[in-house]
Amino acid sequence: MMRCIQLGLKDEALGSDTIWVCASCETCTARCPNGIDIAHVMDTLRQISQREGIPPSQRSVPIFHKAFLDSIRKHGRVYEAEMATNFFFKNESWGSLSKLATMGLQMFKKGKVKLMPSRVRGAGQVKDIFRRSGLKG
Repeated sequence: MMRCIQLGLKDEALGSDTIWVCASCETCTARCPNGIDIAHVMDTLRQISQREGIPPSQRSVPIFHKAFLDSIRKHGRVYEAEMATNFFFKNESWGSLSKLATMGLQMFKKGKVKLMPSRVRGAGQVKDIFRRSGLKG
């Protein structure tokens, strides 16, 4: 990805699935011998790709990205049940509905998924960060 940017291969960089697969864990940033904030570069490429309407080859990837960010924007952290539901309906993966429902019920029974989102201290600050950054989900 860094080489694409260095060579000015904008369309190749923005159309790459790599920017969507990146989990922004910042491991690459911590290990980069040149001190490049690679995770920030990947986040920026995702935002530019969305703004310019350049879709990745996997249709579901930006849908998941948006559902994830929307959940954080709304609740101050990820509320998994709502995020998964939003992703499912926007991705229109009707064939996996029963599988998803079964898995969700099992996770709920084990206490892994809550019916209601947890209250988060500073949720308003998270919303403010999204507002100030202009970050779109």
